[in-house]
Amino acid sequence: MTEQIASVIAAVFSAIATAIAAFAAWKGPIHAAKLAEELRRTAAAAEERRRLRLQVFTTLMGHRAVIYDAGAVKNFNLIDVVFHDSRDVRDAWSKFFTSLDQAKKIPQHTQDELLHRLLNAMAADLGLSGSLVPDDLSRVYYPGALAEAAHLEMLDRRARLQVLRGGSGPAANSAPVMVGQDNWPPPPRSF
Repeated sequence: MTEQIASVIAAVFSAIATAIAAFAAWKGPIHAAKLAEELRRTAAAAEERRRLRLQVFTTLMGHRAVIYDAGAVKNFNLIDVVFHDSRDVRDAWSKFFTSLDQAKKIPQHTQDELLHRLLNAMAADLGLSGSLVPDDLSRVYYPGALAEAAHLEMLDRRARLQVLRGGSGPAANSAPVMVGQDNWPPPPRSF
């Protein structure tokens, strides 16, 4: 009789183990598929975050000679969102942004250094800091012809604004007086 009870107990445990194995075989692929999808989504989100960061960084690198260009301005304004979890980048951005306040009269060379620190912080966040040196961040190509064209466009815009504001406008061969807010953006520098 003890053997019969032992066989029944063994049969019950065997049936339970078989049921658990069948349940696991049925649910396992579902859980594996859910896990695989979650891992895929996480990897895609990380890749998109890196792509956006790289886009902001490369745009700012491309516009570092003329930071008030519309493309640069758009990307400067994306830094807080795109680099939301990078304290170093956001601190460097805050310092550079503060330096742009004309009332603070921050020298251009200081602004340039703060811009380079911002770009360096972005490069570090992207894992590029080992391959970029400070000279890479400060070296820009901006031909004199482009600088002159941008300066003429700025002078023309100022003249048209002065006419719209009711002024007579500057003479064709003279530059407008540049004081206060009219001094922004500064004329491009030729390198």
